[in-house]
Amino acid sequence: MEKNRHKILEIIKEEVSRVPGVSSFARFDSDEKGYATTDKVEEAVEFFKDDFENKIIIHVTILSNINIKNLAEEVQEHLKLRIDKLLDYIDEYQIDLYVEGIKSKTLNN
Repeated sequence: MEKNRHKILEIIKEEVSRVPGVSSFARFDSDEKGYATTDKVEEAVEFFKDDFENKIIIHVTILSNINIKNLAEEVQEHLKLRIDKLLDYIDEYQIDLYVEGIKSKTLNN
C-alpha cells in the first residue's frame, strides 16, 4: 500500500468531494481548538499499519442535518471499489471516516 500512497490520496480527493454532505477535508494534526479545514488531502488523511491490516483515516467536516452513518458508508463504498482495483485486491485495509466538525447550511455558504 505504501508505494501507492500518492494514487490513493488522489482517489480519496476525487471520491470524497463527490459525496453529498461532505463540506471539506479537516487537518488531522491541527493544534487549533476545534478543527481546521484544508484543501490538501495529504493534511486530512492518515495511514497506519499494524500486524493485521492497513488503516486509512480520513478527516472531514460535514454539512448539518446529514446522517453520519450513511455518509461514512457511502464514502467507504466509493473508495473501496477504486482502492481494491488499484491494489489488485491483495492488501487488507480498513477505511475510517472521522467527522471533525459540522458546518451549518446557510444561504451564504
